[in-house]
Order: sequence, then structure tokens, then C-alpha cells
Amino acid sequence: MEPNTPVSAGALLFRIDPTPYREKVEALEAELEGANEERTSMKRELDRSTNMLRKGAGSEREAQSWRIKYDRAVAQVATLEAKLDQARFDLDSTEVQAPSAGFVTQQTLREGMMAGIAAMSATMTFIPARDVQLVGWFRQNGLLRLRAGDEAEVAFDAFPGRIFKGKVARVMPVLGEGQLSPTDDLVTFNNGDVPGRVPVVIELDDPLHELRKVPMGLYGQAALYTEHAHHVALMRRILLRMSGWLNYLYPFH
Repeated sequence: MEPNTPVSAGALLFRIDPTPYREKVEALEAELEGANEERTSMKRELDRSTNMLRKGAGSEREAQSWRIKYDRAVAQVATLEAKLDQARFDLDSTEVQAPSAGFVTQQTLREGMMAGIAAMSATMTFIPARDVQLVGWFRQNGLLRLRAGDEAEVAFDAFPGRIFKGKVARVMPVLGEGQLSPTDDLVTFNNGDVPGRVPVVIELDDPLHELRKVPMGLYGQAALYTEHAHHVALMRRILLRMSGWLNYLYPFH
């Protein structure tokens, strides 16, 4: 798999040596075949002893003994079938396919490297082909008046002097500071005097074909404009454009 090359969903990314997984499947298939024969034999003996008991020529103890043996054989077959299903799944998983259209970046996986079905770390980074999404981080002070549909402008460092127009798509309902992980440690406040920023998703109205040519994770500045304080908004528009022009002077800032 060549890095940074678009692939379609289902494309083969890499293959793990299937030999040990195939051998396990074959071994379980053989074991299951023997268990099925044993179950059939136990069922035959159970039917025979049951018929003998019904005719008065057999004992309850013998029939019960064959019932126990048959139940064990049935349980053994069920256990082997479950193991075989898992082994077949592991064998199928030796071929790792792209979950969607996208591309692999920073490909360092090479033939002969160790990998497994239950690997403890990722073997490659797959980037799905999705629409570009912009997320801005804003102070909590303006959250009260911020609404979806508010006007937005964005200035990227990668596009000096350009202002991209858009709107607020949605305001994320939670901040990272509100997350609690299961632990036996007591909750403490150790964030100092810096309040968390509110994540806001911005949709650009301008065509995004230029942004698709540059690396993901671009840095820039964004300004949001509500129906309040229009005179302040004018100053913010000017400052944002000045920041965009300063991007031409990147060696100096």
C-alpha cells in the first residue's frame, strides 16, 4: 500500500501471515468432525437404551448414563463450533481492508514486521475521505449569545490575505474539562486560572477545493458575528484582515 494514495472502501491495506490462523481452523474442523461423530454415536446408544427401558429390557441407570454422555457430547460440539467461528473470523481478519474511502499516511509498516489480530498498537494511520470540518475554540464569555447560523470569517496562515466566509454550524454541548474517567482518584481542580474554550463547528460558504490540497489540521483565526454589538464587529473584521495580511510576513512573526 503506497502512502497518501486514495483508496476505495474494501481495498486491501496489508495482510498478516495467515498460516497459524489457517492451521488452527483446520485443526478445529478436524476436532469438530470427530466430536460430531461422537455425538451421533452417543445419540444412537441413548435411543437404544431408551427403547430397551421402554420395553422393560433395560435399566433406568443405563439410560441415564447414556443421557449424560450424550449431553456432554452436545456441549462439546457447541464449544468447538464457537471456537471454530472465532478461528475463522481471525483468519478472515488477516486481510486488513480499508473501512471507507480514504488514504494511509505515514506508512512505516514493512514486510516481516510483527503484527497480530489483537495488536496492542496501531500498525498504520488511515484517514477517511470526509468533508473538511473546521472547529474553532472560543471563550466562554460569548456562549450566551452564540447561535447556529451566525456569520463566521476565517483567516488561515496557509492563505495569506484571504478571508473565508461561513457560518456557525453548531456549538458543541460539552467541554473537555467536563469529562470524568472511571478511576478511584478523587476529582480535583488543577486547571489553574485558565477556563476551557468552547468548541464551535464552522461551515464555510466558499469552495473548499483549495483547502483539500493542503494538509489537514490547518491553523487559522476565526471570528464570529452575532446580531449584537455591530460596532465591535466592524473592529473585529478589520483586525482579522490585518492578521491575514501579516501572514505574508511569516518569517517575522
